[in-house]
Amino acid sequence: QKFIEEEKADLAHMNRVDTIRGESHSDKTGAAYTLAKDYGYRLPVKMREEVDAVCQKATGKDIKDLTPEEIFGIFEKEYINVFDDIRLDNDSIDLADIDVRKYLMRADVDAVIGGEPCHLTGQGIGRLNALKDALENGPYDISCVIVDNEEHALTGDTDAQVAAYMSIADSKGKVYWGVGVHDDIINTSINALVSAINRMNKANHFVK
Repeated sequence: QKFIEEEKADLAHMNRVDTIRGESHSDKTGAAYTLAKDYGYRLPVKMREEVDAVCQKATGKDIKDLTPEEIFGIFEKEYINVFDDIRLDNDSIDLADIDVRKYLMRADVDAVIGGEPCHLTGQGIGRLNALKDALENGPYDISCVIVDNEEHALTGDTDAQVAAYMSIADSKGKVYWGVGVHDDIINTSINALVSAINRMNKANHFVK
């Protein structure tokens, strides 16, 4: 518990520092500026252009003509905690060290994929790669590489929710972003991973 509180405090501090550093470089007409100013979401630089394009495609409007409510509604539906076809039971996740020196971990988790319950097992360097391997060992042809992962507290409170932004790449190198939100740091990054994989599935249709 103490570790989690300290990590949340560190994330809150990083959020305040990064916001100050980034203010002079912000595009005040983009979705990223609105999401940061009105909702506390600090999008990674590599994600910002894509979010603008998604918002414009969904509405047929230029990004500068969208209200904050429209921007957040699209962002939330498209990216945050997307569990359409692949859902993990976070409470069932069992993570165990295999080799501490090599950061090798084993993951066991219950999931629902394509409407069917299943139990998945995998291993990898760190908890996210272990869970990714578990999904890749499942009944569908899920294959991806974790490209980037960023986290920050949504407010300055130590008990605030945390947002995680994760990008993954499919076998052709196409990148997909997902956002996880949770009051537990570990579940935040797990939700981001699953969201990104669900968004990849919308394009690749490996889960029917």
